[in-house]
Amino acid sequence: MLEAVADQLRRITVPELLHLDDIDDPSFEIDNKRQLDSLEKQLQTTLEDLEQTPYLARLLFRLANVYLKEKDFGKSLILYELALGIDESIECLWNNMGVTYLMIEDYDSAIRSFKNGLSLGCEDVNILIHLSRAYLMKGEVETSKEMFDEALELEPRNPRALMVKALWLIQDKQIEEAANLLEELLTIAPDYCEALAKLAGLYISMDRDQEAEAILDQLLMLQPEMMCALVALGDLYARRGIFDAAISYYKEALSIDPTDIKVWIRRGDLHRKKTEYVDAGLCYHEAISLDERYVDAWLKYGQLFVQQNKLETALEYFNSAFSMDPHNPEISFQRANLFVSMGRLEEALTDYDTAWALEPTNGEYLYPRALVLERLGRIDEARRTLEIAEDLFRAAGNSTRVVECRVHLKRLNS
Repeated sequence: MLEAVADQLRRITVPELLHLDDIDDPSFEIDNKRQLDSLEKQLQTTLEDLEQTPYLARLLFRLANVYLKEKDFGKSLILYELALGIDESIECLWNNMGVTYLMIEDYDSAIRSFKNGLSLGCEDVNILIHLSRAYLMKGEVETSKEMFDEALELEPRNPRALMVKALWLIQDKQIEEAANLLEELLTIAPDYCEALAKLAGLYISMDRDQEAEAILDQLLMLQPEMMCALVALGDLYARRGIFDAAISYYKEALSIDPTDIKVWIRRGDLHRKKTEYVDAGLCYHEAISLDERYVDAWLKYGQLFVQQNKLETALEYFNSAFSMDPHNPEISFQRANLFVSMGRLEEALTDYDTAWALEPTNGEYLYPRALVLERLGRIDEARRTLEIAEDLFRAAGNSTRVVECRVHLKRLNS
């Protein structure tokens, strides 16, 4: 049995020490997957009858690494635990277990695993880097900084340590510094996909679209099925108003992962802008079928029906969204606008009040409220509402809306 498992494992190349970027490898495939799964089940069934030797522990460890690469995190954790029950001294096991916990966002367990690895002296720099990332993802930014500073003292040009530092800078809102560091990192490791993806995202946020597009093209040369790169290119083309190209990238992304609700919604939004109502509806419907409580999909679907002047149907979708998230001011605001279109002004007023109560610094919820009050003949209330809205727009630096409020107030006062 053990030799059969070992024979199958020899046909699979997996490094002993794994990093997060080793897991996000779409090119990883196992030709002998069926045989390996069958042997793994037999192994677990007969495990208690086998002699608990270091050889068995290492075999379980190697098998766990394969399942970690496959992103079967539950199975990999079970196998790591079984290996640890036999031999706690296996080099790199604690690291790989910590990486598994990072992938499932169990940061406390990841930190414990990495600390155990450090106590064994397993690949100190790599463990420090992973520990730093775990603390950063958990929100303990100062401890994270201590860890990556220590790692960079040991290896100043370590790309993964520089990557964690860049992520720390981004979280600290030091965007220019993070971009500069990522550019430096890529001179050391030009094919580091995570760094390329993050730098492209920073360039997009800095309106450096051409540089972002060049990096995203480079990413797709390295990993043609890298979904985040396809989505980012879709976003770039959408921002430029080149909707057909953007939709094409979103379609390609969804062919890789058809369960990504946000991409379905982005694609639906572009179809809606192109007045391709059937296609937009199919996208929003798909998003809802993936998660019936995904509120934004219901809201977008309602907006689609508003655009088609199917107001009663739109109201059904807005009501569904509201029932799922009554504390979302945007839902109340959108439904209020719909009530205005339907001539149901008192109900509109109630929803504008709800939206503003939930977000009292947003003047956009007050301005249309004033217009409704005016239509209802409640001029004093309309005037006071406009005055408050003007103050909020001024505080927000929205000079256009400030002028609109003043003009409207002048007309009400005349």
